[in-house]
Amino acid sequence: LQGKNGGALGYVGTGLERAIEEYLQQISDVPEEIPRLITKVNRIIAVLKDAEQTLISSHEVRFWLQDSKQILLDAEDLFDELATDASVQKMRAHTQSSIGLIQIIVRRLSLFPAIPTVTHAMRRRIERVNHRLDLLAPETPIILPQISAAPVSCTRLTWRETSSLLPDESSVIGRDGEKEQIIEILLSDPVAESSSNNNKGFSIVPIVGLGGMGKTTLAQLVYNDEKVQKHFELRMWVCASNNSDRQRLTKEMIEAAFAYRGKHKKCKITNWDSMQRKLLQEVKGRTFLLVLDDVWGAEYSMWEELFKPLHSGEKGSKVLVTARNRAFVNKLEGRMETLIPLGGLSDADIWDVFNKYAFRGNIHADGTTSAECSHLENLGRRIVQRLKGSPLAARTIGSLLNRELSEQHWKEVLESEFWKLEQGEEDILPALLLSYQYLSADLKQCFAYCSLFPKDYKFSREVVVQLWEAQSFIRKGRGTRMGTETMGSKYFEELLHMSFFEPPPRQSHGNDDYVMHDLIHDLAEYVSRDDCFRLEYQKFGETPDTTVLHVSGWVTRGDQIDMINKLCFYEKLRTLLFEISFNLGYHDLDQLFLKLKRLRVLRLSGCEIRELPGSIGDLKHLRYLDLEGNRHLEELPESLGNLYNLQVLSLYGCPLLYLLPSTMSQLVNLKHLQAYDCDLLSTIDGVGKLTGLQELQVRGRQLRELGGMCMLQKLTITDLEEVGSKEEAIQARLQGMERLQVLELEWSDRRPRSMNQDSIKPELEEEVLQALQPNIGIRELHIKGYGGIKSPDWMEVPTLLSSFSSLRRVSLKGCFNWQVPPCSFLGQLRHLEYLEIESMPEWEEHWSCPVSWDCLLELTIEHCPKLKELPLLPRALRRLHLVAVGISCLHSELDGCSRVDGGIETTSSPHSSSPTSASLSRLYISSCDNLTSISGLLQLQLPDLVEIDISYCKNLVESLPEKGLGHLVSLKRLMIANCRKLTCLLPMQKEEEDASTQHLPCSLKELTIAGDDNLDHKCLSACLHNLISLKALTLQHLENLHSLPNLRSLTSLKTLRISNCSSIEPVEVLSLPTSLQNLTLSDCKDLRSLPDLSNLASLKALKISFCPSIQSWPTSGLPSSLRYLDIDGCPALTERHEDKPKSLWPEVAHIPHVTIDSRTLQ
Repeated sequence: LQGKNGGALGYVGTGLERAIEEYLQQISDVPEEIPRLITKVNRIIAVLKDAEQTLISSHEVRFWLQDSKQILLDAEDLFDELATDASVQKMRAHTQSSIGLIQIIVRRLSLFPAIPTVTHAMRRRIERVNHRLDLLAPETPIILPQISAAPVSCTRLTWRETSSLLPDESSVIGRDGEKEQIIEILLSDPVAESSSNNNKGFSIVPIVGLGGMGKTTLAQLVYNDEKVQKHFELRMWVCASNNSDRQRLTKEMIEAAFAYRGKHKKCKITNWDSMQRKLLQEVKGRTFLLVLDDVWGAEYSMWEELFKPLHSGEKGSKVLVTARNRAFVNKLEGRMETLIPLGGLSDADIWDVFNKYAFRGNIHADGTTSAECSHLENLGRRIVQRLKGSPLAARTIGSLLNRELSEQHWKEVLESEFWKLEQGEEDILPALLLSYQYLSADLKQCFAYCSLFPKDYKFSREVVVQLWEAQSFIRKGRGTRMGTETMGSKYFEELLHMSFFEPPPRQSHGNDDYVMHDLIHDLAEYVSRDDCFRLEYQKFGETPDTTVLHVSGWVTRGDQIDMINKLCFYEKLRTLLFEISFNLGYHDLDQLFLKLKRLRVLRLSGCEIRELPGSIGDLKHLRYLDLEGNRHLEELPESLGNLYNLQVLSLYGCPLLYLLPSTMSQLVNLKHLQAYDCDLLSTIDGVGKLTGLQELQVRGRQLRELGGMCMLQKLTITDLEEVGSKEEAIQARLQGMERLQVLELEWSDRRPRSMNQDSIKPELEEEVLQALQPNIGIRELHIKGYGGIKSPDWMEVPTLLSSFSSLRRVSLKGCFNWQVPPCSFLGQLRHLEYLEIESMPEWEEHWSCPVSWDCLLELTIEHCPKLKELPLLPRALRRLHLVAVGISCLHSELDGCSRVDGGIETTSSPHSSSPTSASLSRLYISSCDNLTSISGLLQLQLPDLVEIDISYCKNLVESLPEKGLGHLVSLKRLMIANCRKLTCLLPMQKEEEDASTQHLPCSLKELTIAGDDNLDHKCLSACLHNLISLKALTLQHLENLHSLPNLRSLTSLKTLRISNCSSIEPVEVLSLPTSLQNLTLSDCKDLRSLPDLSNLASLKALKISFCPSIQSWPTSGLPSSLRYLDIDGCPALTERHEDKPKSLWPEVAHIPHVTIDSRTLQ
C-alpha cells in the first residue's frame, strides 16, 4: 500500500481545465505561447489520470508524477491569473463605456485596452512553465510503459470472493443480538400483504455497514444457524460483489440451488430467458433463503429483472442482503423488512477479538494472558479504544502487536497512526480503500480534502460544497444547466450514500450536521497525506511537507503562533482554515497575506481580529473568505473589492461590523454574502452589480438595482413602504429571475398600535405588489405587512394563476387591510404543502371558489376573527394549527377520509370507494371563541394523530366523539385547558355502557387537564382507565375535583403535577403508583396534610408550593430515594427550622438538594 498513489499523487486537472476554459472565453486573440502550453498540459493531465488508476511501485515514476503535478498546479495558478486579469480589464473597459467621449480617448491612449493583454511578467511565467514541461518530455516515453504495465488498482482490490462457510463458528465474537434479531425476522410469518405488494412471495432483509464491520461473518452465522436450516426448503449463497451482472448472478443462484440438492454442477445455459426459467423452476413453490453478499450499485431495472423468477417462491421466503450503502439497498426490487445497521462491536467484544490476536500463543485456558504479557494489558486496552469497535481493525492491529510483545513496540503503535503502517490487502485499510477506489477522480479529491476537519467535526453540506467549489474540484455538467453547486451537492450525496459521511441523527430536528467515522477520517488523511496537513495540539512539533497545499488549524494556545507564522514559507498554500481562540494580530495577518498569495480558501474564525490588513486585497485567487466569530471586527478594508474571484464571504458573529467597503460592488463573482445583521447588507452601494449572488436582502429603496441579478435563489425585500411608485417596482424585474425559489416581501410592522395608520397608502401598495409578480418557478412566497385592500392580478386571473405550479409554501402575515384575500389564488395551488395566514382581521372568506389542496401538509391560521369556516381539508394534512379564528365548528370530514360512526367505517367523499385514513398528526386549537364542537373531526380515522392541544375555547361544549378517543391508536399527548363550558372531558356515558370502556387510547403518554370546572372524581377515573403508557399527568384549576381516583393502575407514570385544585383532599399513598419519580403539589389551598410517601421507592423530586394549609410532614418521613426537595409558601412546614442548616433538620437532612422559599440549604 505504500506504493498506492491515489490521492497522494493524483491530479484530476478540473481546476486547470476550468481556468483554461475561462481564460479562452475572455479573449479572442490568444498569444502564441498559450496554445503550445495548453497542448502540453493536456498531455500531462491524461498521463496523471491514467496513473491515478494504478498501483505505482517505481520510485522513478512516482517522482516524475510528483514533479508533473507541481508543474500543473503552477500552470493552474497561471491560467487562473490570466483569466482574472482578462476579466478585470474587460470589466474596467465596460465601466468606462458609460462616459461617452472620454471612453474613446482612453481607449486610444490604451490605458484600458478593449482587448485584454498579457503583461511582460506574465509572459515570462508562461515561458518558465513551458520550459519545465519541456524538461519532462524526454522522460515521458520511459514513464508511460511503466504506468501501462502497472496493475490496475480497482481490478486488484474490488473482488473478494466469499462463501457461506464459516472457518470456525466458535471463533466469532459478538453479534449475538444482531444474529438473533435477523433470525427472528427470517423465521417470522410473512408480512401482511397489501395492495401495493403485488403478492410478492419474498421480502428483503438488508444488513448495512461500513467495510470491516463483519457483515459477511454475520450473514454466515445466520445462514448456518440450525433453526434457519430447518425453516427454509432451499438456501442459496451468492457473492454479488461489484460485478452486478444479472446473468452471472442468476447462474450462481442456479448453481447454488443445484449444490443445495447435492448436485455440484455448472449451469451451462447462456440464453437469458432460458436461464430465468431454470431459476424459476428451482425456487417455485419453495420457501427459500437467498443471501446476496456484498451488494454494490446497479440500476433498479437490473434487480427487477433478476428477481422476477423469485416471485414464484413460497410466501415467507427471504433475501438477506449485505451492503455498504443504503442507496444500493434502496435500488433492490422487493418488499423491505427492517434494516439492520451494523456498527462497531461492544467494548467487551472488541477487546476479546483484539486479545485473541495480540496475545496469540500466550493465553491460558481460562482466557487470561500469561504473566510475561500481563504488563501489556493496559497499553492494549488504550489501543483498543482507538479501533471504534471494528473487528477487522482489532484483528489487524492485534496481529501487528503480536509480532513483538515488548512495551516499547506497543507504545510506538499507540502513539503512531496504524494507517501509516504497511498493511495486507485483507486488513482494515484495504477494506476502506476498496470503497474509495470506486469513487470517481473528482470525488476522490473532494473526499480527501475533508481530512482538514478534525475527527468528530460536524460540518454542513452547504459549507463543504462551497469549499470544494473554491478549490475548483467540481466539474461543470456538460450539456446541462446544472450549476457547480448543484453538481457539488450531488458529489456530497454520493459520498453520503457510500458511507464516507454519516448523516445527522433523526432527532437533530433539521440540523444539517454531518460527520465522518473515525476510520473513514483515517482513510482521508492517508490518501491526502502529501497535500493536506492539520495543525493540532499533538502535532505542533511536526512540520508539513514542502508539497503541502492545504492546512487547517484548530488552535487554543497563544504560544503556538510561531508555528502559524512559519506557514508564510509555504507560498503555494491554497487553503488556510483556522479556528483559533486567541488574538491573531494585524502584523501576523499582514505577513500571511503578503506571502500566501495563492490562497483560494481562507477561514479566520474566532481569531479576535480587530482590523484586517489591506494586503488581503492581494489574494487574487481567493474564493472563500470566512471571518465568522470575530466579535471585535468593526470594518473591512477597501482593498476587499480587489478580490474579483471571491464567491463566499461569511461575516456571521461580527456584531460590531456596521458598514461594508464602498468597493463591495466590484465582487461580481460573489455568490454568498452571509451575515446575521441583514441591515449590514443594505449598506452596499451598487448591490445590483453583484450579479452572481444567490441570496440577498435589500430594502425597498434598492429595488431598481435588482433588475440584472438573475442568479438569485432567495430574495428578501424589506421596507417596501419606501417604494415611491410602481415604476420603481417594475425595475426589479422579478419575473425574469428564473432561478428564484424563495421570495419574501415585507412592509414595516402594520399593527394598529405600532404606527400611524394614516401613513399607509393602500392604492400605491396594491400597485407595488402587482409589479412584484415573481417568476412562475417560485417555490416559496411570503408576504408580510401588505397595506393594500385588493389582491394583485397575478393572484386572481386564472390564466396567470395556473402558472404557479411549483409553489409549495405560502405565508401571509400582518396584512390588516386585506379585505379580499386571494381565495382563488390559494385554492388553485394544487401542489401547495404549507400555508400560513396570520393577523388578517379583515379576512372574511366563504370559500365560494373550489379548493384543490390535495398535497397540503400543514395549515396554520392565527388571528383571523372574521373567518367563519374552513374549506374541506385534504387527508394528506399532517398539522392543523388554529389560534383566534372565528370558526364555530370543524368539518366532520376530510376529503376522502373514513369516519368512525358507531363502530362502522364510512367514507366522507363520494370519490373514494373504500375507507381511507387521514394523515393528521398534530392538532392545535386555541382562543377560538366561537368554536362549539370538534367531535366531528375527531371521529375520523386518524391513525397517525400523536398530539391534541385545545385551550381557551370558551364556548366549546363538546370535545370528544360519542365513543371517545380510543380509536386514536397513536395519540401520545392530550391537553385540554380552560375550555370552561365543557361538561366533561369524556362523552356522556350511557347507563348500559360497560365501565371498562376505553375512552382514551392506551398509547397516551402525557395528559394535561386544566380549567374544567365540571371534571369530577368519576369522570377523571374513567379518563385514566387502562392508560398503561401514561408517563406524565397534569391537573390544574379543577374546582370540582375533591379527590384523586386510584392511580395505581398507571404503571408507567413518572410525573404527577397537581396545581390550583383548591378543593382537593389529601392524596392517599395507596392511590399513587410506585413508578412515580416526580410529584408537584401547587396552590392547593385546602390541602391540609401530605400523604405517606415512604413506599414510593422511585420518587426523586418533590415540589410543594403555596399550599398554606399543610401543617406537618408525613409521619413516616420522606422516602430515601428523594434527591430534590423544593418547598415554597408553606409556612407551617418551614417556620420551626427557618434559620437552621439542613443537617439540623431531620425531615430533610438525607436529601442532597433542598430549596426552601427559594433559598438553597447547605
